[in-house]
Amino acid sequence: MDYIHFHCKNCNSATPEMYNAQTISNITCIEELKKIINSNLITYIGYNCHCKNCNKIKSKLINIDNCEIINYYINGFRIYNNKLMEEYELFRISHDKHYYRSTKYHFYSEISEKEFFDSIKVGSLLKIIGPKNIIIDKIKEKFYQVNLIQIIDISHYYLIERPTLTKPAKKK
Repeated sequence: MDYIHFHCKNCNSATPEMYNAQTISNITCIEELKKIINSNLITYIGYNCHCKNCNKIKSKLINIDNCEIINYYINGFRIYNNKLMEEYELFRISHDKHYYRSTKYHFYSEISEKEFFDSIKVGSLLKIIGPKNIIIDKIKEKFYQVNLIQIIDISHYYLIERPTLTKPAKKK
């Protein structure tokens, strides 16, 4: 999951503070933007909605295969990569510890805690709102690595990965 700000060569770049995000990549090339979108389950995109050039770039993004664009706010939107969403899945844990699994087209359905822990796998994206340490510790017990990849407002996004296995050096 990435938070991207695209802009034409006439516009200024964005800072994370402008969008209440942890990090922002500033992109001016539509091809580079499409590569990022194709490699992420969710891509948050900000742009200068008052610029005609930036609006033209946005209109080119509407026809990306296997993706769904959701208008999120006036000067930005989210793109869900449906192919990756089906393969790896997006999970959400609410502040009151309810578990949800994404369904097609970014809607969530509530699932049990057992189903959540049975379904999560390497490559899954996890969105946690509220206390996170207990959930992360439980996932780590299943021998997964949980890496924070982005903070947007009060939501923390984590990528579930395989733990790095290291062997001690052999003594000669």
